[in-house]
Amino acid sequence: MADLLEHVAKLVSDVLPGIPFVARYCLADLTAALRADGWGDVVGPWTPDAPYDDEAFPEVIVTAEPQALPAGQRHKSIREAVFAHSRRFTYRAAPKPMGCGEADFVNRRAARADQYDEHERGFNRSAVAALDGPEHDALTYHYLFEGDRLAGFAVTGDTTGTSHGYFLAVEEVPRLATYFLWKIYLEVRRSGSDALNLGGSESASLHEYKTRTFPDSRQQRSYMLQYRGTRQAQFGVHA
Repeated sequence: MADLLEHVAKLVSDVLPGIPFVARYCLADLTAALRADGWGDVVGPWTPDAPYDDEAFPEVIVTAEPQALPAGQRHKSIREAVFAHSRRFTYRAAPKPMGCGEADFVNRRAARADQYDEHERGFNRSAVAALDGPEHDALTYHYLFEGDRLAGFAVTGDTTGTSHGYFLAVEEVPRLATYFLWKIYLEVRRSGSDALNLGGSESASLHEYKTRTFPDSRQQRSYMLQYRGTRQAQFGVHA
């Protein structure tokens, strides 16, 4: 993998010398190999308020017993979310996008839709554009409905035996994100995944939410590295 990234980085940097080439979500072994090849920390912050974005805090990988209603004090917040929303919201999973207004929901009705910064808007545009793509292998699309109205949308993928959360958006309803994540976790376990990787976090509060809400989990650190084979480029500089 390190050799492949080195080759791609050189090709891209030759064509776009003013744009930084960054490898994200690198685990320890790959990080060591890339650093040995001369890759380094990013030259500038990913965004001003989140310099290391999701790599600021470790990934949280949920490994709990896949029970509809987990027992014990440690899982109280999950049970509260299930009791609060199981009758009001209906969960569905599909191997391809259902075409039920996902783009409108993400851009207009999801929590914080009117507060996205440019980085978040760009990420959302990419996620929405991918819905019309021809390839959906190894992906699962997750939905929450209140009646016929979309109230939550998420995408996970599993190519390693562990499902990874790629995208999630829900309406701004207390405990709804927790309920949705637990339904997603039960579905990916039912489908054969051994765990659900919620990813890293850009803030301490988000990391605390994940570890407090899903105590039966493990953590792993991932890293963001920048290619240094050619001139160093700062974020925000465009060719």
